[in-house]
Amino acid sequence: MIVTYYDWANVRGSYSNGSVLPGAIEDLCSATVRENAELAVRRIEQVCPADSELSDASVALASCLVHATWSRSEISLDLILGLLDDMATGQGEVRGDDEYLDVRAKFLREVCRGFPIYVELLETHPDHDVRTACIDLISICGLFDKSLTERAAWVLGAAKKLERMEEFHSLIDASIDDLR
Repeated sequence: MIVTYYDWANVRGSYSNGSVLPGAIEDLCSATVRENAELAVRRIEQVCPADSELSDASVALASCLVHATWSRSEISLDLILGLLDDMATGQGEVRGDDEYLDVRAKFLREVCRGFPIYVELLETHPDHDVRTACIDLISICGLFDKSLTERAAWVLGAAKKLERMEEFHSLIDASIDDLR
């Protein structure tokens, strides 16, 4: 699993190092009971709270979470996507210094690596929370990576034509407006 790629003890989170993240990520991905998956999310948020500044641990976490969308339990999918979405949108007061902007760019590049996954899940997954997070993540990718902007707007527009997407039309329209 990708968690082994990082030296978590030396990866700094908002409040501590990332040493608890590998176990929490693995527990989140393999959970067979919703309560265990939610507990893993709480452990992750102790190191990388969604409403605070991004950190080096956030970048590594994003990489692992994007990768985990392929190998997770079904119980965890909405939580994984929700974490990515919350972290990408809830960065607290964003500093303008070069070091933070670099961390933020690295984080968003990792999130963008999941663009095809978000598109596939938006088109095929029946869960409301999964689809909502995918709409947000597709929009985030298009806003950050200008090479994805047109593609994101097109994908979201096409998704409106799919069955059972009526309830998402206003969110999709707002996302497309943001992209234009």
